[in-house]
Amino acid sequence: MIDRIINWYNEYQGWDNKELYEKLIIEEVNETDNALKDKNLVEYLDWIGDVYWVSVIYNYLDKNYKYDIFDVEYYLWKLYFKWNKKDIMFDLINVIADSNFTKSKDKQTGEKEWKIIKWENFIPPTEWIKNIIQKYKIYWK
Repeated sequence: MIDRIINWYNEYQGWDNKELYEKLIIEEVNETDNALKDKNLVEYLDWIGDVYWVSVIYNYLDKNYKYDIFDVEYYLWKLYFKWNKKDIMFDLINVIADSNFTKSKDKQTGEKEWKIIKWENFIPPTEWIKNIIQKYKIYWK
């Protein structure tokens, strides 16, 4: 799972910007909190996966920072899971990886030159996440 994230990073970004990923972690956590407040389960799981995704890259760039998948449990404990949380995270990260690999390798220009463009062939993970919700019977407590 982590290998897919690192492979994506090296293929799509590949430049050392630890500060960017530190900011992205904060941004993704805020988005997760917003999805939680809105009770939007699809967005909530998407953002949980994104928090993990950017945290793995941050960890990759900063060898002293240790991030573990179960740090994400702060968000997951609010949900009821019939199955193992690790299985859900594995599936979730894989669909986010599948989606991210459909992005263009072109970058935006200007202020967000680091941001990768979502072109017409981009496939958002939304439908795949809905399948995960059904597979594991995930629902709000």
